[in-house]
Amino acid sequence: MLVASIPSRWRAALAATLLVGLVAAVLILSGIVQPPSAPFATERVEEETPEWTLSSDQEDGIDGCDCVWRIGCPKFRWQVNFTSPRYRCGYEEMSSSLTQECLAERHRKRGRQLQLRIVGDTREAFITDYIRDRLSLPAARETCRLTRAPPSAKLFDSPEEVHCTVTPLDGADTCEMVYETPEIRLEYHFLHLLGDDVFRYVDNLRKLCEADGCRDDIFIISGGTGELLNSTLMDSFAGLRRFQNHYKRLLPLLKDLATKHKLEVVWKIHEPVTDELIADKSMVRNDLLQEYNALIMEQTMRSSVRVWTSHMIMKLHHIEECATFTDDAQVNSDPWRCEDVWVAGDKAHSEYFDTIFNKICDKLIRMPENPCCSA
Repeated sequence: MLVASIPSRWRAALAATLLVGLVAAVLILSGIVQPPSAPFATERVEEETPEWTLSSDQEDGIDGCDCVWRIGCPKFRWQVNFTSPRYRCGYEEMSSSLTQECLAERHRKRGRQLQLRIVGDTREAFITDYIRDRLSLPAARETCRLTRAPPSAKLFDSPEEVHCTVTPLDGADTCEMVYETPEIRLEYHFLHLLGDDVFRYVDNLRKLCEADGCRDDIFIISGGTGELLNSTLMDSFAGLRRFQNHYKRLLPLLKDLATKHKLEVVWKIHEPVTDELIADKSMVRNDLLQEYNALIMEQTMRSSVRVWTSHMIMKLHHIEECATFTDDAQVNSDPWRCEDVWVAGDKAHSEYFDTIFNKICDKLIRMPENPCCSA
């Protein structure tokens, strides 16, 4: 059965239902909304926001540029009925010239490269690859192989079915991709399971920060995919418990990078997947993904580590756009990837790119669509 053959009205309804649930969950966990009789709403001890994160905008009670990471804060270009003054932040569409202007100005003011580090699984590998392509960055090192699905529609449960994947070239447990120019160094590190590898990576990053400084560099990390896929429906909490045990050890190290070294540390939670693509026995399910997201947000919200949630709305909008797609020859092309379980299409990645670079360019260039980050 092809995804394109599923009536679009059902897909749109499912996406809308999922959207309501996801938004409600994130708003509750972030403290924006407090449900009645919710124990953690009243008993949870919140960390004091570190003084160094308070911009003048935040001190005035108005969201600063960190708004771009948070669901319910920025207005998207395709949202036409958000007229409240509360939605003063938008997303500046980062053209090639605007991005280059930002990177040049940032380099001029700081006197060194921007270090943009991304750690995660398949989704994060393809986001990195999209950024590399947008910026036309030359490769310094590549030990990962990225495999793309063919553009045509595919039959589910076929032995020839291909999804986007990332694999180490030499059969190792991890791999990396590094691209750089004088203005920017983009680095991706493959992370499937939280374990010794990520602790070594974070410790090496700490040493680099101590030696060379990393103030205002960006470190985006995501995890939990391996734990989820290595568990079973009968014992899905086994993977969650394993992830939780490692995350409790990792989070203080990430907080130290943010507070002591002024590194922008961002944990990217799991965006939703298309329900119609999920096989009956698959572990790639929205309810299971949200268990990981809930754990991360409850432990991380209101700390010095940012939690990236706004991209969930971007992915849901992309799912809705795929519901109306009728061109089977292009349904899995790079701009769409409508039938890929994990990896979003580049139309969604372009909004991820704008999010990251609106923050990178905070107070460096004029961004009329995003006063919260504009110079």
